[in-house]
Amino acid sequence: MRQYQVDDDAVFLSWNGVGRRFHRAFVNTKILVAPGTFSTFEDIYTSNIVYYSRHVIGESNFLKSRIRDDLLHIDRFRQQLESIVSEFFAAIDFFYEANKALSEGFNVLKEGRYWMRVNQFKEYSDVLNQFRDDSPKTHAYLEAIYKKYFYYLETQAQILKKSTQSYLFIPNGNQWPSFDCDDNLALLANEANQKTTLIRLLKNMTLLLNVHTNVLREISLDASPRVNPRYWGHANVSLSEGGVALSVKKQFKIYDKVDVFCLLPKTRKIFHVKGTIVRVWPIEGEFFDEIAVDFEAPPTNVQRDIRHEIQDDELEGLASAWYQLSY
Repeated sequence: MRQYQVDDDAVFLSWNGVGRRFHRAFVNTKILVAPGTFSTFEDIYTSNIVYYSRHVIGESNFLKSRIRDDLLHIDRFRQQLESIVSEFFAAIDFFYEANKALSEGFNVLKEGRYWMRVNQFKEYSDVLNQFRDDSPKTHAYLEAIYKKYFYYLETQAQILKKSTQSYLFIPNGNQWPSFDCDDNLALLANEANQKTTLIRLLKNMTLLLNVHTNVLREISLDASPRVNPRYWGHANVSLSEGGVALSVKKQFKIYDKVDVFCLLPKTRKIFHVKGTIVRVWPIEGEFFDEIAVDFEAPPTNVQRDIRHEIQDDELEGLASAWYQLSY
C-alpha cells in the first residue's frame, strides 16, 4: 500500500499540491462527503466507496474483544450471558456479511439461506427470555438492543428486496427512528456506571450494534437525495473557499470524486459542491482517516458564502481576544 508523507502545515495551506492558499476556519458543523459516482453494473446500485474500511472493522473487532473480556469478569448469570453473547455475535456477523455485500453491489437474496437466517434471528432465544424473571432490568436492556437489531435487519431485507441496478431503495425517506437502547447508551456510558462489569458489557454490545447499523444508514444516505442537513453527521472541519479537511470512517482513495454538502454554522447557509479527494492520511490509534477535498470550480456564490463564514469566524475571534485583553 502506498504511504503518503504529509506535512501537517502543508495540508492546511494547500489542497491541490500547487500551493493555492485561502483563509480558512476551523468549525464544528453538519457535513456530508458522499461518493460522486455510482456503478450500475452490479446486482444493486452502488458506489465505489469502501464502507467497511479497516477502521470500521477494527472498531468492531475491538468492541468484540472488550465484550469477551467483560464476560470473563462476570460471576452471576455468566453461563447465560455467554450464550446470549455468542448468539448476538452470530447475529451481528450475519448482518455485517449482508451489509458488506450490499455496499459492494451484491444481492444476498439470491442465496436461499438469507431469509431463513433472517427469520431465525428475529426470534428471542430461550436464554434471553429467562432473564425476564431472573433479572428484569438486564432483560430490558438486552431486549432494547435486540429490538433495534430486528428493525435494521428488516430494513436491510427491504432494501435488498426493492433495489435494482439503477436504483437503491431508501427506507422511510432516511428518517431513522430512535430506540430505547439509544437512550440507554448515555446512561450505560456514564462514568459512575463503568465500575459494573455487566453495565460495560451492555454498553459495548450497544456500541457494536451501532457500528454496523451506522454503515447501513451511510449506504442509504449516500445513494439518496442529500439536500436535508438533518441527516448529515457532525464533524470538526477545516474549511476554505478551495476545500475542506475532516475525519471519516469510510475508505476514500486519492482522486475519488465526491459530493460535499455542508451547513455553514454562523451564516446558516448550505452549499453543495463537487470535489476530489487529494489527501488521505490515517490517524494512529483512532478509527478514522483524515481526508482533504479540493473543490472543483465552486460557484461564485458558494465561494462568497464560505468567505463570509470565515470572516465572521475571524471577527468573532478578534472580539474574543479584545475582550480578554480589556479585562
